[in-house]
Formats: sequence, C-alpha cells, structure tokens
Amino acid sequence: MSGADILFAQVRAVCFPNANTIISSSRDQTVRLWRRTTNKPPTFEHIITSQGHGYINSVAFLKPNKAWSQGLIFSAGHEAIIEAKQPSLTATDNADRLLIGHGHNVCALDVSQSGSYLVSGSWDGKAIVWGTDKWQPVVYLLHAGGEVRSVWAVLFYDEHTVITGSADTHIRIFDLRKTNHTGELEPQRTLTTNSVVRALCKLPTGLKGHPSGADFASAGNDGVIELWKLNGTKVGILQGHESFIYSLACLPTSEIVSSGEDRTVRIWRGSECIQTITHPAISVWTVAVCPENGDIVSGASDNVVRVFTRNPDRIASPETIAQFEQSVRESAIPQQQFGPSINKEKLDPPTWLQQNAGRKEGEVKMIREEDGSIGAYQWSLSK
Repeated sequence: MSGADILFAQVRAVCFPNANTIISSSRDQTVRLWRRTTNKPPTFEHIITSQGHGYINSVAFLKPNKAWSQGLIFSAGHEAIIEAKQPSLTATDNADRLLIGHGHNVCALDVSQSGSYLVSGSWDGKAIVWGTDKWQPVVYLLHAGGEVRSVWAVLFYDEHTVITGSADTHIRIFDLRKTNHTGELEPQRTLTTNSVVRALCKLPTGLKGHPSGADFASAGNDGVIELWKLNGTKVGILQGHESFIYSLACLPTSEIVSSGEDRTVRIWRGSECIQTITHPAISVWTVAVCPENGDIVSGASDNVVRVFTRNPDRIASPETIAQFEQSVRESAIPQQQFGPSINKEKLDPPTWLQQNAGRKEGEVKMIREEDGSIGAYQWSLSK
C-alpha cells in the first residue's frame, strides 16, 4: 500500500466513514474533519470542528439519518464529556448534544449499526450505552470483579451485542436484551486474556468471513492479536508486533489491520502478516478502514494522519512517497526495541543488505552504518 500524509499534535483517534471524509482527534485538543478535494493526486483539506480544553482521544461517526441529515461526529477525551456535533459546524459553534456521565477520560466510542445507540468506555471503569433518541444512558455495563480498571475498548458487534476490553485483562460480552429494570447489565460472558486489552474489531462472517471463523479480534499490551468466537472460544492468534498494539480494524476483504508501539501498521491475511508499514514515529496510535474502498488511515505520535491505498489511481505523487520513505529511514528507533545492550562491533555493515534478504515480513535487521551509528531496516513486501 502507498499513501499520502496529512500534517498537523499527536493523533490519538481516527474515523473513516466514507471515501471522501476522515475524522481525527488529537492531543492538541481538536477534532478535525478532512474532506478530499482532489483525486489525482489525492489531497485532503480540513476544518476544526471542535476545540476542547484537554486532549481528545476518541471519535465515532453517526451516519446520516432522518433526524441528522449530515450525521454526527462524536468525540471525547480528558474532559470526560462526550460531544455530538454536525460535520458542518466549526469550533466556534455550540455542540448539538453533550453527554455527561463518566468521571474520567473517555477513551473509546462506538456507534451501533442502526445509529440508535452509542457506547462509551472510560478510565473510570465504566461503559455506558446511550440512546441517540433521547440522549440519555439506557444501559450501564457492569465491570465488577476487584479493582476498577479502565475500559479501553468498546465494540457494537450487532444491535444487541456489545463487547468491551479492559485494563483488567478481560473481554466482556453483553446482551442488551437482558438489561434489568435498574438499567444495569452484567456480562453474558467474560473472557480472560494474558494482558491489558486495548483494541477490538468485528470480523466479517459468512462467505467473506475470516478464514479462522472468528467473529471478532482483540489485542493489547502483549503484542498479540487474538481471534474469538462470540461463544468465547479462541480460534487463533496472530504474532508479529514487537510491542503494545493500540488499534485494530478490518478490511472489506476480511484482512485485519493493526497498529502499535513498534512504529508499524500491519496487514494480516489469515494468520500471516503480508505487509508491514513502518512509520517515522514512536507510536502508531490508531487505524481505521474506509468501508467503501478499503483505504486505511493511521494516526501517529509524529502528529501526522496518513492515508494508504492499494488502488493505483489514488496513490500519492512519487515525491510524497519518496518523502515518506526518507522520513522513515531518518527516524530514530526507540531504544526499548534494541534490548539492554548492543555490541556495535558485532553488527553487520551496510553491504550485508545488498547480499541478503529478510526471512519473514516485518523482520528487523540492525546494521552498523558507515558513520558508526546503528541503523534498523525492516522488510516489507520482500524489500
């Protein structure tokens, strides 16, 4: 995949509702709406739709309906208030709705397929399902069982099933049809993982389903993607990331897209990583997929939103691609990826790269550069 850069502080969440629209939020306290203005090469221009007083790290989009002809942008973060705002509004306009119910940073949002519900997860250990008709909480999803831990990930699997991922290492599956008269709901099923759960994504089913037969995927601090059935059965794992995984998405082709602390976005076909896209950043915080064309958008710690495509008609100019590749080469590799100590004298020289090739997608080779510095080269698509 090749792509284009959209410059602006640290990008924590992205949403890709259609081929011409991207939504991003950032530690610069803004939500930005990006509209594609040209096709060849593709370019995007933005407006700031919201300006907060704390970092904003979660976004979601309500598709246009009878009540909201433009749809609605949901955003939240450090202020613990969920804002709902029409896409045509700017930072100086008041929000259409403000949802107040959390006591700490709201770090995850998702909208049901019908648009009738919004679910939110927070550092306060709560997950709340909101009705978009009366803009009130309709269900409080209970996360009992010891110390209250952050709910890092939320997913509307279907209109009555919500899945959450938590810092207590558990995945919880809720059936909204079983909500009691108090508006509180215990999980129907609780799954235990080996680490903090930071990301969830729904996988397609049926003929276009994932080869493993999994219904959804999860990932977190152990750098492993786990594949699950709704009945709680784990049907596979994907290994390749070298640090925390922060975000997951799924392409229309059922390929999984992941991003994390190892500077990469990775594309997985079945159980195999088929491409690794290294970023000139320490963390790739977020990824999202356009459901219309399968393009990917990423947001990273270097303050840039990037769009990647497989379509030759949408690939960025050679100059833009060259600039991206150069920035990757020049970017520093985090010390934690090297281990506690490295003997430079035992590293191979640059000529090794001309005579050898990587053994697998995403493999990293450290080289002693001619000036004495250490370079790290990563294989992707056999290059």
